[in-house]
Amino acid sequence: MNEGMDFELLAASLRADAGDAGAFLEALAAKLGGALPHRVRVERGGGLFSHGHPVRRLSVSARCRANPHRARGRPQERATER
Repeated sequence: MNEGMDFELLAASLRADAGDAGAFLEALAAKLGGALPHRVRVERGGGLFSHGHPVRRLSVSARCRANPHRARGRPQERATER
């Protein structure tokens, strides 16, 4: 295959992938929103009477508010091999 044909195949592949980006973003927003509803924010575009409301922005909060467990009393000693 010559270089011109390789470039054409690459360009066609990029155009096809760009068309799938909207569908991929919709699926990702749905999956993340279902799995992490309190940490995912989806902003959609489109007007009040438009048919579609595509995802404009997708953000996920990674802030962790976990409280570490603290043992009461003496800390446990680690067992050592003899």
